[in-house]
Amino acid sequence: MIDWVKEGEKILSRSNLSAQERTLMEAHLGTVRLSAQALAERRHENVVKALKSEPYNPNVVTDFWQSLLTATDIVQCPYSLTELRGLAKKERGPVYIPNFTYPELGQKFPHLSSWAVAKGSTIKDERETAGWTDIEIVLEAPYRNTTERQLQERFANEGRVGARLKVGVLASEASKLLTDHYLDEGPTWSRYLGSRHVGQVVYACFGSDGGLHVHSYLEPGDVLQDIGGRSEGVR
Repeated sequence: MIDWVKEGEKILSRSNLSAQERTLMEAHLGTVRLSAQALAERRHENVVKALKSEPYNPNVVTDFWQSLLTATDIVQCPYSLTELRGLAKKERGPVYIPNFTYPELGQKFPHLSSWAVAKGSTIKDERETAGWTDIEIVLEAPYRNTTERQLQERFANEGRVGARLKVGVLASEASKLLTDHYLDEGPTWSRYLGSRHVGQVVYACFGSDGGLHVHSYLEPGDVLQDIGGRSEGVR
């Protein structure tokens, strides 16, 4: 398929265009860009509708994450229909993790507006794996009133690990599209045992505007009724 935006940019890069030709081409390219943007937005809306209608279809799941991340190099969702149903029964959902740094995640979703995803972010993940995983997608933090150790033991018993902050961010973006709410958009916060700031586990929540709030003040043994934790699967 011809990318008319790129073709137009190639023409504009020529040095032999007259002033009139350049003006006409710039106007035409502006129209093409608007049309391409409108088509992309329409496709994204259709993909979201499709996932709401067929949440257990691996092909639709793949299309959704390709659209959300505007990426074409995402591998096919490895979860079968049965596995996706099983995840849903446990209030978990699939997430595709791209090879994004935290600053790149902030560029992709500028409304996050957080130091944690800004240039020079000091967030360090315990694992650097990319690809498919899954995470708890309940809106309020699960497993509240727990210490870090209790969370670690619970996740280990289930063959899971503490989620990384980036997985929570991606799941939250998906949640907004599918439920109109971000994760922990309200009274609860989630610990992300797979991510640290200056050696301390981080915990986070989201504002109704999508803003990301991240702290690392909690001690490992602190127990609070509004703070829980999320885990991710290991494939």
